[in-house]
Amino acid sequence: MTNHYVPIDAAHFESRDRATPQEKKSKPQPKQRGHKPKAERKTF
Repeated sequence: MTNHYVPIDAAHFESRDRATPQEKKSKPQPKQRGHKPKAERKTF
């Protein structure tokens, strides 16, 4: 590694450390497929 690469790497690490943590969105549960229970069938 030569000296002209060092400032680029240092800037990269600084910006990575300053990054705000993003909230992870929870995935919605997949819809169940197939027959519905009798209680659910009556509501539809």
